[in-house]
Amino acid sequence: MGTFLGGVDEIATGSLNLFFPVPSCERKARGVHDAPPSDRTERRFDGPYGRAYDAAVTSPVVRRGFDLVSGGTSTLANLDDLARRAYAAAPDEALLDIPCGAFASLELAKWVPRTGRVVGADLSAGMLRAAEARRVRLAPAYPVELVRADATKLPFDDDEFGAVLSINGLHCMPDAAAVLAEVARVLRPGGAFVLSTFVDVGGVLGRVAFRAYRWAGVLPVPPPSHAEFARMLDAAGFDVEERLSGRTLVALACRRRGTGGH
Repeated sequence: MGTFLGGVDEIATGSLNLFFPVPSCERKARGVHDAPPSDRTERRFDGPYGRAYDAAVTSPVVRRGFDLVSGGTSTLANLDDLARRAYAAAPDEALLDIPCGAFASLELAKWVPRTGRVVGADLSAGMLRAAEARRVRLAPAYPVELVRADATKLPFDDDEFGAVLSINGLHCMPDAAAVLAEVARVLRPGGAFVLSTFVDVGGVLGRVAFRAYRWAGVLPVPPPSHAEFARMLDAAGFDVEERLSGRTLVALACRRRGTGGH
């Protein structure tokens, strides 16, 4: 999970100068791209929270604990399946992970064979440094790129990706509808969109938890209800094919309407 907006290097170099540009030839060679900086850059995932989150979502023990507490319906416990489903959806085409955070999906889906490139997009410089470290450690056989980008103005062509994955990140966006519209733009017709995000199902405990997340700066706005989120997906041009897991943190398999493919 991460946030967006802005763009600088400091990903592969570890530079303390956040706005120190890297030559395009070197950036291309390393698979790291930068986008224009923004005064709206947020860094709440650069510190301990981001590291703790990444450790939790990549730990089978922690995720199994959530599954036991939820009575076997936890989306967190099934993140492996979520990531693998997206990575396998169009293995010969480009896949976008947004927000990629520290690239947990690269770990969760590391056994999925693919040839198409995987692009991770996020705002957090700290998360992208961790993502680059994970990329180097796992050394996948397919191309991997890291991009710092505004989720509502993605620096990609129309229909560029065959699949898009979004793990626990859409609820971190102030304007989720605008992000969904951009995902639909860069995803080809018929492409798979696999995601997990918070929705409001009512209840005192859920509302208390959401208030705590908002106080911590993780949720910029209250999550939509299931019905509201369904309308948002429909308006962006997505059909929900399957509800994979979860109730409050729900996982969905969607497809962009239209025909197309490679």
